[in-house]
Amino acid sequence: MGATERDDGNEFGDLTDKQGTVLALLANGRTSKEIASALDLSESAVNRRIELLRIRFGGITRLELARRYRDWMTGLATENGASIHGVEIDRQRLRLALPPPARR
Repeated sequence: MGATERDDGNEFGDLTDKQGTVLALLANGRTSKEIASALDLSESAVNRRIELLRIRFGGITRLELARRYRDWMTGLATENGASIHGVEIDRQRLRLALPPPARR
């Protein structure tokens, strides 16, 4: 198991809000320019965040980073018996917080 992989299935659990938002948009197929516009950041700031995450996860490609994040989010939703909720805003799908798990 690599240094960036976690055996608890929570490899993205300690992302900052900004990192999570950038990854969510990347996982939804947005370009750096589109992400920068949506978040009111410079394109270079977005690229820096993505590059640092790629390095953190062993130098994987942007595509692989997006796929792994998407798979992780799907797994979280499945664990909680929910689906991933989002909202469309000018062609951009932003992820919203998952609903809390049902109490038993």
